[in-house]
Amino acid sequence: MKDLLMVDAVDEQHVVDELVTRYRQGYVYTFLGPVLIAMNPYKLLRQPNGDSIYARNMIDAFSGKELHLCDPHPFALAENAYTSLMRFGLDQSLLITGESGSGKTETSKHVMRYLTTISTRSRAKSAVIANRRMSVAQRKEADDMTSHVTDVLWGSNPVLEAFGNAQTIRNNNSSRFGKYIVLQMNRLGQVIGGYIDNYLLERSRVIRQAEGERNFHAFYQMMSGATAAEREAWQLPESAEEFDVLSNEDAKIEGVDDAENYVNVRQNMTAVGISDDEQRQIFQQLAAILWLGNVAFKETTDEAHNPRAAIETPEAREALAKAASLLGVEAEKLEALLTFRIVNIYREDQKVLFDARQAKKVSDSI
Repeated sequence: MKDLLMVDAVDEQHVVDELVTRYRQGYVYTFLGPVLIAMNPYKLLRQPNGDSIYARNMIDAFSGKELHLCDPHPFALAENAYTSLMRFGLDQSLLITGESGSGKTETSKHVMRYLTTISTRSRAKSAVIANRRMSVAQRKEADDMTSHVTDVLWGSNPVLEAFGNAQTIRNNNSSRFGKYIVLQMNRLGQVIGGYIDNYLLERSRVIRQAEGERNFHAFYQMMSGATAAEREAWQLPESAEEFDVLSNEDAKIEGVDDAENYVNVRQNMTAVGISDDEQRQIFQQLAAILWLGNVAFKETTDEAHNPRAAIETPEAREALAKAASLLGVEAEKLEALLTFRIVNIYREDQKVLFDARQAKKVSDSI
């Protein structure tokens, strides 16, 4: 039963039983009226011919089909939204939601792939007429724009995942941020623009991760894939485990090549318009963050016996110096930033000392 509205009673027990039955039969998608329920199989599903259920021939199979005639699939909802856009000229929205590890990231990729692929075909009658009236040069310009926008949108995915995704206990590539994607289309139904808003990034993951989880992918990709010249420039050691914020035992993900992904991310950063110099600056700042995470403090006192923070060990001071160098500031000024602040009281500057806990908190907040 592909639509849960057809069960004898739409209650929790019947719905769960039907979903379990379909899942065991290899059907991970089920309709609930206009809603698509997805159960993450954590593996690639294939058609009887051996191709992926997201292969190009599946896009062809769903193209132009009414929703009630479709099998449950992300392509079905994407097709319904695209058809409504072309038919009624009204903005369409697809909300992809679920708990961590449910497959939201991959589902959004399938939807975007369908829309960017199908948008190259002028199906609407008005679009066909308009297309005929365009000169060859105008048609080529529109096609080139669509191709460029599609490349940028797809190129942004690996970049966003590198800096915003991480391994969790539920998912090896879990998004740690929210994403709002807008595709802009012309009257021919072609993608001519778009943008992505990011929000709610899990910034605390940079400092600490739960047992069995990793920091953001970009750190491990840089550590594994940076060239010898880059490692020297960014003062990177051989092992990621030398950094406190990367010291979890599960540094490697089975089947994932961080070095290869680093090369891929750099290529996609170039594709979306980030220059080589900007890329170097970004990864240099990542290296600075790693060294800053190795700065530890101890409790001491000043001349008046007030508690104050001090750099704990020679290794911590060396980490501070490397972080300062990568950030482009003097080590003494960075240490001052971390260990005290200046407040103005009655037009006089007063130094307020941080204790070790406060200093570490300031360091983490950077």
